[in-house]
Amino acid sequence: MKDMATNNKVNKSVFRIALSPAKVRVLSVVSLGGLGGWFVSKLVFPLSDPSTQFFIGVMALASFISSIVVALSGHAYLANAPDNQLDERELSQRNAAYFRAYQISAVAVLVGLIGIHRIAIWTDNIASPALYENYLTVIFFAHLVLPASILAWREAWSGDCDE
Repeated sequence: MKDMATNNKVNKSVFRIALSPAKVRVLSVVSLGGLGGWFVSKLVFPLSDPSTQFFIGVMALASFISSIVVALSGHAYLANAPDNQLDERELSQRNAAYFRAYQISAVAVLVGLIGIHRIAIWTDNIASPALYENYLTVIFFAHLVLPASILAWREAWSGDCDE
């Protein structure tokens, strides 16, 4: 079967969720904001209170689920499609999105690790391995979402929206 717009073969075995760019943008904000909020909340709020634990857990769950939905969207398919299935415009958009995603991820890793180290020094605390594991979880899910999110946001700015 061929896609009528690009005259390329369509891979029917790939599972993807058809979402508009606006929905991908909302889910990316929920995902990235929730991931950051989850990590900072675990640093700032006392975890001895069950209601605080519940709120932080719900925020983490919402951000992880929205990350997975964005990772299964059509924008993520475009971000991860083989080169031979993309035309020149899509290929350049995808490459630019990955370049921006890697820039954001590199800055996030550096700022986060330096921040964790500085907070540990300021509070006379030793940063626990669980703290680093949580941060790596945030970085993993953020890096999973970023290329598709960047493509959705750029599509909105270029006027290619389907809304």
